[in-house]
Amino acid sequence: MDGNGVLSSADTTAFILALTNLSQYETLYPAVDALVVGDVNQDGAFDSGDIHLFSQWISAAGASTSTVPEPGCLTFLVMAAMFALAARTRGLS
Repeated sequence: MDGNGVLSSADTTAFILALTNLSQYETLYPAVDALVVGDVNQDGAFDSGDIHLFSQWISAAGASTSTVPEPGCLTFLVMAAMFALAARTRGLS
């Protein structure tokens, strides 16, 4: 998600940013199409449905890299992204 070709904790940050503030994501990562790259479950939409599979990818990458956050931190980040997305879709933010 951060466009460097390496799956790491930076991708988690970029993924959450893309879900919660797409325009800011596009400003920071103009060469990456979040709507394509972020659609990890390939259902044709980049949305909260992609969080679970993305978190599995990050967890799997954690076996070979130390830059991925601990599972407790990752769970918190995923929950925060889901809350922010829910708030945005309800017009609370």
